[in-house]
Amino acid sequence: MPDLNIDGRQLVPVRIIPFATGWSWPPDVTVRILAHQDEHYCVKLDSYYLSVDGYPRKKLPKEWDRIRADLNNISNLLRHDEPAPHTSYKEWRLQSIEAIPSSAFVWLDELTTAYHKSFPKDKETRQGDSVLTLNPDITPQERKQIYESFKQLAFSKPGYLKPNTGRDAGKTKTELRNTKWRLAINELSSQYPHLSHHALCKKLSQMVISEGKSAETIRRVTKPTQ
Repeated sequence: MPDLNIDGRQLVPVRIIPFATGWSWPPDVTVRILAHQDEHYCVKLDSYYLSVDGYPRKKLPKEWDRIRADLNNISNLLRHDEPAPHTSYKEWRLQSIEAIPSSAFVWLDELTTAYHKSFPKDKETRQGDSVLTLNPDITPQERKQIYESFKQLAFSKPGYLKPNTGRDAGKTKTELRNTKWRLAINELSSQYPHLSHHALCKKLSQMVISEGKSAETIRRVTKPTQ
């Protein structure tokens, strides 16, 4: 996994959790845990996201209720459209990861603690079962899904969110602004999948109107690469 951290504290994208746990926490279980409504493992885990201003914000447990409903809907639709179980599961796996907000993350230390608590002490496990696999064997498509909102963070220095007061301060400020716009567009895209990129930029420009930037400027900066 790329070295993703904020001010030296390592984070983990929520989308990788099912793979990191060896699918013992599949997407629906992961979301229940983040919603603080899991009755099987009886563990709770707080989640966060990178907000429009570029800083991590806590995601409320109730905000995962919509994602739980989306996952249930995906399951119901696939059961109706794909009678072959193996085909349905493959599609569900891809679509369920996509349903998780791309910019959502957890802190690695908190995830490790919660994952260890989900293993009863008297339960026999295989080698590695109780250890998170942070570099799982995944397909290029899955890797793209997981890290799409963290590309800039992966290539930034630790603590990149701190203001730069040196001679490159102006450049860093612009890069930070562009990065937070891209993250915000990804988050809005998860919330409003029916909107075009242009419409998402207009919505974001209304949210950051104090910065005095037009929707066209945001559209140019956040234009998806082909």
